[in-house]
Amino acid sequence: MAEACKEWNVSIRRACQVLEFDTSTYHYRSRRPDPGGLKGQMEAFVEHYNHQRYHESLGNVTPVDAHFGRADAIIKQRERIKRQTLEQRRLQHRRFAA
Repeated sequence: MAEACKEWNVSIRRACQVLEFDTSTYHYRSRRPDPGGLKGQMEAFVEHYNHQRYHESLGNVTPVDAHFGRADAIIKQRERIKRQTLEQRRLQHRRFAA
């Protein structure tokens, strides 16, 4: 397609029209020389989203933890820590109140 555009000195749309080629199936190439920066940003976002960001719909664990079956153990550990913390606070309150 690029060769036809250059040879006929027409746009991609016009070349597709003449050749009866559906423009929606033509894959446009980026005019930017190197999409590496964008790829790096996308990889960083996916890394953060899947490995660091807690998802409320998954019980506040990361998707990776949920995928590998670690969610239940993490949630149980959090509940245990919460119970211990609340008990320590109750004891402290009783000491200071007495």
